[in-house]
Amino acid sequence: MSDCDLVVGYGVHAWGLPHHANGVVTYTATLVPAIREAGAKAYVVASEVAPEARDRWVATLPDWQTGCSPLKRAWIKLSSRCAPQRTSVRLNAAMTARAVSRLQREAGLQLFEIEDSQGTAGWLHRWTDVPVVTRIHGPWFTTGMMVQGVTRRGFRARVRREYASFTQVAGVSAVSHDVLRRVREHYGLELREAVVIPNPIALAAAEHRWSPVGCDPQRILFVGRFDRHKGGDIMIRAFARVLQHQPQAKLTFAGPDRGCIDDAGRIWSLPQFVERYLPEPWMRGRFEWLGVRSPAEVAALRRACFVSVLASRYECFPMVALEAMATGCPVIAPDVGGISEMIRHERNGLLFRAGDPDSLAEAIIRLMSRPAMAESLGTQALLDAAAQYSPATVALRTLEFYHQVLERRQPPGRHASRRKRIEPTDMPCPTA
Repeated sequence: MSDCDLVVGYGVHAWGLPHHANGVVTYTATLVPAIREAGAKAYVVASEVAPEARDRWVATLPDWQTGCSPLKRAWIKLSSRCAPQRTSVRLNAAMTARAVSRLQREAGLQLFEIEDSQGTAGWLHRWTDVPVVTRIHGPWFTTGMMVQGVTRRGFRARVRREYASFTQVAGVSAVSHDVLRRVREHYGLELREAVVIPNPIALAAAEHRWSPVGCDPQRILFVGRFDRHKGGDIMIRAFARVLQHQPQAKLTFAGPDRGCIDDAGRIWSLPQFVERYLPEPWMRGRFEWLGVRSPAEVAALRRACFVSVLASRYECFPMVALEAMATGCPVIAPDVGGISEMIRHERNGLLFRAGDPDSLAEAIIRLMSRPAMAESLGTQALLDAAAQYSPATVALRTLEFYHQVLERRQPPGRHASRRKRIEPTDMPCPTA
């Protein structure tokens, strides 16, 4: 089978909505055009689609009530009250299965890729005849307990769903060697056929790249949520230490406030945390919080700031770092997870001890006092992004993986007794 004969689909939660973008959406939006350039047909299935992004290649999930009997609708609504999270996940999986089955009938869909989150891929495997590939972007066992409001019971249930998915799908790809190793060890799975394919990134146009001349040499950029996972608390505590050495430094914080849980279990809002760790009015005057910004606005911020900082307690293969590399902006990041596979210390960025504000502050102070080093790191980061993570390169590796999955797929009908296709009027009860 050639690439021109291949028809694939991708599942995301939103499409064409800049303020709903996350790492998975950005990955898909970058990969899909490259897959089409390589000759394959690529469709997108999304829960929400912006009006301007609607075209024949994009399918929106159908309304779950379509085709349901009054009794089934009542049962689902009752289930939503008793088990809202499980019901929501099952409904989304069922609606995705409808969309996938329709694409199979009408467009000849041959393979469908979806992220590992929530274990949706496992249900799709059972409910459709299309081979399903799960993409390991960030399994819940690596970050789940860092998120505010997650109960231990809910954490365990989601981890079990994701485990079941890994054991059933036709293929597994991972964004980094680190996260694939963690999945294998945590679940005790061999996953012999799993492959590692990094996320792709398109280089910024020459006029939109970082330059030491066009940036503010005192301005630091942090893009991410204020929560325990992304380490917004680590960033602010490190910034307080930076101000002791460089009082003219400024921190721009772009991202939502999700609340951050500290080691004692207290939940801080971003304003509360800033008040506590930047106690002096002049210190708070050097801090600006912009909230959620569009990709275009974030790109402009990278050009305006001297350095882009990540402070996460764990990352599989963050798009935030890739986007900074693709603009030639110097990067400082923690030595954790897949970050160490993309950022080489003192080659294309600086690494610090994950979770350590003092180590982060030292790295920032060091770079801000050495503009020539910053320029060198940014230049090398741009070259590495072009050589290793170009959309065309990643697309070819991805298509090769898809062909391997289809070649080793079990003969049709072998497991037919254990699989049930989702027809338009046949949606399973979410609590079954």
